[in-house]
Amino acid sequence: KNAFTNIQEAVAKVFNQGATVYLAPETFQITAQVVLNNRVTIKGTQTVSAASTVAMAPGGTNRCFYVNHASARLIGLVITTGYALGDDKAGCGGGVFVAKSPTGSAWPDPVIESCRIVNCRASDSGGGIAFVDRGALWGTFVRDTMVSGNITATNGGGIATSSFLYLGNCTI
Repeated sequence: KNAFTNIQEAVAKVFNQGATVYLAPETFQITAQVVLNNRVTIKGTQTVSAASTVAMAPGGTNRCFYVNHASARLIGLVITTGYALGDDKAGCGGGVFVAKSPTGSAWPDPVIESCRIVNCRASDSGGGIAFVDRGALWGTFVRDTMVSGNITATNGGGIATSSFLYLGNCTI
C-alpha cells in the first residue's frame, strides 16, 4: 500500500471506481473542500492504538469533505476545524457534507466509519456532519465514530439530517 501525503492530489488521481486511497498517519491541511464524486474510499489510520490521520482546515476557513457519490467512504480519519459558511446548503456540514444520492442508484450509501469529527462549525446546520436531501429510500451509515465539540448557528451541532441516518456504536 502506498500512502498519499496530499488528499486532494490522491482523490484527483483515482480513476478506478471502487479504489481505496490510503493516507499516511499525519496531519493533512485541507485548504479547499475535498469533493468525492466517485466510488472511492479514503482510508486513514485513526485507531485507538495507532497514530492518526488528521484532515484539518487550517484556521477553520472551509469545509473538509463534500461527499457527492452514493458509494464514497471515509474511514479512519480525524476530521477537524472545518467550516461551512454560506446560505442554505453552502452553510451545512463543516466537517462533512453528504449530498443527495442519485435516484435509482444500485450502489450502497456513503459510509463514515471509525472517524472522529471534532471542532467543526457551520453557519447553517450540521456543524460536524450534514446529510441533505437524501430522500425517503436512502440512508447513510455512520458507525464506530465520535462526533464532538462541533457548533452551528441553527440545527444539529454534531449532526443534521433531513432523512434516514443509520448510527451504530457512535458517540455524539
